[in-house]
Formats: sequence, C-alpha cells, structure tokens
Amino acid sequence: MANINQKTSSDGDHFYTREGVPAYGAGIKEVRERGYLPSPSTILKVLNKEGILQWYARIVAETAVDNTIDLTGRSRDWVVNQVLDMARTKSREPLERGTMIHSIAEEILMGRNPIEGNPYSVAVSDYHTRNIIRTRELEFSVKHIAPDICFAGRVDALVEHQAVGLALIDWKSSAVKRSKTGNPTPRFYDQYIMQLAAYSKAIPGSPQPISVAIDTTEGHEGDTYEKIWSDIEWARGWRMFYLAYRLWCEDRKYSPHEYKG
Repeated sequence: MANINQKTSSDGDHFYTREGVPAYGAGIKEVRERGYLPSPSTILKVLNKEGILQWYARIVAETAVDNTIDLTGRSRDWVVNQVLDMARTKSREPLERGTMIHSIAEEILMGRNPIEGNPYSVAVSDYHTRNIIRTRELEFSVKHIAPDICFAGRVDALVEHQAVGLALIDWKSSAVKRSKTGNPTPRFYDQYIMQLAAYSKAIPGSPQPISVAIDTTEGHEGDTYEKIWSDIEWARGWRMFYLAYRLWCEDRKYSPHEYKG
C-alpha cells in the first residue's frame, strides 16, 4: 500500500485517496483497486507538451555544443549518454529554481517580509502589495468527484485579488524571451489554464484563474507578468481538461468516475 503523504511516486504520477489525502507512492494497480484520484498534472501528462519537449531539446543541444568530451577510445553511444547525463543535470537547475521561487512566494503570501537583495522575493512582495488584498489558503488539497470526472490535486494559493475578487494564483518561473526591440513576450501555455480550470471547478465559488510568470533571465530576475484568464479561455481550458481526462482514462485503462468501491 502507498505511504499516505509520501512526496515521491514510483512513476512520477501523483494520486490522492477519495478523501483527498495524498498517496503519491501508489502504482497504477493499487490506484485501480482503491479508486484513487489522479492529479490534474498527472492527467495532463497524456498530452504532448510541445513547449517542454522543445525546451529539453535545446538543453541537450546546448550541452553538446558547450562541452568538449575526450573521444579517445570512446564509442558513439558512450558520448551520446554522456551528453544526455550532463543535459539532465543542467535541466534540473531551472526546476530547482522554480521550487525555490514557489517557496519564496508562499512565505510572502503568509505575510513575511521580502528577503533583502533577493530579486525574486522583492518582486513577489511588490506583486503582493499591488494585487493581493488577503490570502485565503496556501498549498492546500482539493478534490472533484462527479459522475463523469474525478480528480484531486494541490493548489498554490487562493487569494482575494484587487481586480477580480476570489482568485487562484499559479506561479510559473522561466526565462522570458524578448522581441528585437527588447519588449518581453511571456508565454502562457494551454496547460496552465487547463490545470487552473480544473482546480477552479473543484473549489466552491469557482475562483478566477490567474497565472503569474516570474522571469529568470539574467538581468531581469524577478520581473513579473500577470495573466488573468478570460471567461472564454477559462471555459476552453475546462473543455480541454475534460477531454484530456477521458483520454487519460482510456490510456491507463482506469476510470475513477466509474469506481464502485
């Protein structure tokens, strides 16, 4: 049986009990037997995330270009594996930075003062001052059990927002590209609103989905860009998530909404 509240999973998927308790160590066999619920991020893995694939392909290419490897007596496969190992190490850096920024954001929303000299902490604090009236909840679990769709997950933040009232905040950190004239062009992907629409559906009052992109580009660290998703985008995100859920059920040969227990 899975260790409830365990932080890792054998296959990288996240599941919850039907009471909404994390069961991250569960394999698909146990999930089917106990009727566990998949998280939105687990469901969305069934889709081809082009942006992530392109990002990792670039990481691998940059690693190959930036590193000189001694080829003496080495096979082609050995060199390829070396490049892939170094690329995996390099790809962990932005993931660790994203985790750090999430922790900083949580501390700011809890009312703590920004860390002097830390651009991410100062930027999130400034965003908080300008936009957030009050923090309702942080890092909390939600579940949605309906006759045709069931899932559960963990939400970054539920807040009262100056412009839209009750809102869900989802922090995203990455290097923001700039146009030839230097104007920032942050990307807000479909997966963002698909996940946020699912969480909104699971919370009473259907809070407004908001994505906040935090720039990690050298020289622009901490620049923030807010995306308040429109009602049309919100509805589209839910429709796409619903279809992804149905595809996930077929792919995993398991439909949580049909579980009889």
